[in-house]
Amino acid sequence: MLKSALFVFLFSSFLGRLDCADNKQTNVKHGDSVTLTCYSPRDVVVLMLKWKKQDEQRYVLFIRENRIYENLQDPSCKGRVELKDPEMKNGELSVILKNVTVNDNGIYECSAAYNQQEPQLLNSITLTVDPSGQKEVKVTQGEDATLECYGPSDATNVLLRWTKPDQQIQGYVFYLKDGHFQEHLLDQSFKGRVKLKDSKWMKNGNFSVILQNVTMNDSGTYECYAAYNNQPVQILNSTSLTVVPPGQTGGQSGDGGEEDEGEKSGSVGLIVGLSVSAVLLVAAVVGFVIYRKCRNSKYKSPSEQGQG
Repeated sequence: MLKSALFVFLFSSFLGRLDCADNKQTNVKHGDSVTLTCYSPRDVVVLMLKWKKQDEQRYVLFIRENRIYENLQDPSCKGRVELKDPEMKNGELSVILKNVTVNDNGIYECSAAYNQQEPQLLNSITLTVDPSGQKEVKVTQGEDATLECYGPSDATNVLLRWTKPDQQIQGYVFYLKDGHFQEHLLDQSFKGRVKLKDSKWMKNGNFSVILQNVTMNDSGTYECYAAYNNQPVQILNSTSLTVVPPGQTGGQSGDGGEEDEGEKSGSVGLIVGLSVSAVLLVAAVVGFVIYRKCRNSKYKSPSEQGQG
């Protein structure tokens, strides 16, 4: 019976890995990484692997005889795609796509050739990137705030702009075109206070900026837009900034400060301590009752035990 159950489990797992041509749905937020799954039979040698976005000419990833052909890769994917298992063992052909944007929306197809066969479609995944995935940052008045945003590495013809759409301002928070800072396009309140976080931003794809000496008026929503590699302008990230007065819980944080954490940890510690004490007390009472019962029954005659 056990062998039969094991066989059914293994056989269904095998079928599950082969039946991967049906389109799957995957949802992810801006800036996150996503794993696009794909599998081949375990005991084959993969001679060619192709990950391609439907209706696109270039590849997300192209590998032949364990060599990655970067010249065939779409520029927007360079530096953002890697194999989940670089050795592709046990049929693992999945890839990880990093720092996703709304421009990554679409259908991704995984095809492979093995055992001297022609390439065949193994999996199809529809990726949907949520444009409302907003990050939250909390800082104390007078401190610096880092507004994060990421695009592809080694991008070209980059236009980068940061805006604050939830308030009426006369210009941008930050504006950069073809590597040149456009300070005259900035709102007066942000001039001299915003700079790029990474000096190698174009090579690393780090479009984050640092807003210096924040004030209470800086609270609000900030959006990062970029155009690169001859593509249209697209939103990459949205960040909600909250500035708190000095003396309150602050710091670059998304879920509270140290004071809150201290109170929470103290409360949790008290609760855990009381819970442990209660459990030990109950265990002691139960143990004592069992001991008394066993002790009394030990000295009873068989007839008395039957009556009890």
